[in-house]
Amino acid sequence: MHEDEEIRYILSGSGFFDVRGMSELYRECLQSKLSSILLETPSDAWIRLAVEPGDLIVLPAGIYHRFTLDEANCIKALRLFQVRHVYTSL
Repeated sequence: MHEDEEIRYILSGSGFFDVRGMSELYRECLQSKLSSILLETPSDAWIRLAVEPGDLIVLPAGIYHRFTLDEANCIKALRLFQVRHVYTSL
């Protein structure tokens, strides 16, 4: 679980993201196999999401999650961060 939103874009390979907490929007995305998934409402259910190149995952702060490789045993993902600029006066 992270304090900030987690964004991952899968570049190559494949694997599984397990997430605990889902909404109806997430369930619909899984059923329609959309490449962009957004989790909004936490719950106690663990859901396994197969990821492959081109998939974008956006996990809000506070969502439990874990990752595991599949039988290909290889993945390359880009993690995007929000930069928080903090300005101070001299």
